Amino acid sequence: MILRIKYCLFAPVLMGIILMTSFSANANFSIKNNDGIITLSNGLDLRLSVAPEHGGEISGIQVKNNHQWHELIHRGNDYSKQKGWRGKSQLLWPATGPTLANGFEFKNKKLGNYLLESKLYDMPFHGFAKDQVWTFEHQLISDDKAQVTLSISDTDLSRKFYPFKFKLSVTYTLFTSHFEATYKVHADKSNTFAMPFSIGNHITFKAPLIAGGKLQDFMFESFSQKQLVKDQQKFPTGAVINSPYLGKNKLADLPERQSVSLTQENNKPSIKLIDPSGLVLTLSHQASKLPENLTIQYNLWASIEQGFISPEPWVGSQNSLNSGLGLIKLKPSENWTWTLDFSVEQN
Repeated sequence: MILRIKYCLFAPVLMGIILMTSFSANANFSIKNNDGIITLSNGLDLRLSVAPEHGGEISGIQVKNNHQWHELIHRGNDYSKQKGWRGKSQLLWPATGPTLANGFEFKNKKLGNYLLESKLYDMPFHGFAKDQVWTFEHQLISDDKAQVTLSISDTDLSRKFYPFKFKLSVTYTLFTSHFEATYKVHADKSNTFAMPFSIGNHITFKAPLIAGGKLQDFMFESFSQKQLVKDQQKFPTGAVINSPYLGKNKLADLPERQSVSLTQENNKPSIKLIDPSGLVLTLSHQASKLPENLTIQYNLWASIEQGFISPEPWVGSQNSLNSGLGLIKLKPSENWTWTLDFSVEQN
């Protein structure tokens, strides 16, 4: 069986919601809300969980393999306080990584700044979309799918960080054997100049994917030819080198919790996670428009100690709001979309 997953963008804030479980007559699709976690199921071998109250993120992906359910997401659906990386799949927007204007210092570990039209604004690490409660917009169940749309939009608080009116939404659609997540960014017509942003997803998978698999056998296969060179602040310099990670690699080949920023000349770059005990997961992504300059497409981040890998698909760069690298600029009334594709092959 092959499962496919796609992503695309849009934005709002959350309200209390009650979702009634429904089933299609033929396909047995359902949507359930359990303590704020919305789970879409095909009634067979695939479930997708999302968390509106936690940045609208994918909080879990469950696949049935050899008659057993396996959670693929690191700390899937677990929001208890624990040591170490939180896992799940934070949406990084409108900044990816740290942001720091030249000549300034970080206010704290999680808050930097950027200059826009000669004015200094604060910007949280990885942006602020991940910290918002997302609004439930609608759900749909039919004979061939189950679908949920979430969104956020600008607020008085967001405009202190980011002086733009916007809407950002995500539609999760589960089909019989795959699912899609479509993000859409809309710049309001009242904006007086182009709205800049980078975007990424910190989706984090267990390593190994299958319970009982061997961590030392887990591999990833990269198709990105280039790696970005960084300065002492770990910001890209604009230079690139040939990637030493092209091809198949052991998870242990990656530095412990140190980002590896990769790019390639392709608007649909891909990467594979290979668990010999039962699953191969392929991730690719595609944007409606790419930045004109150097762009990070995968910001690999992994831990042997904690047993996870985050491929981090990006259309962006660290400090993009200051450097301009990997930066999208949306004119008033324009839309931009980003699609992530996941396929899971069982063996």
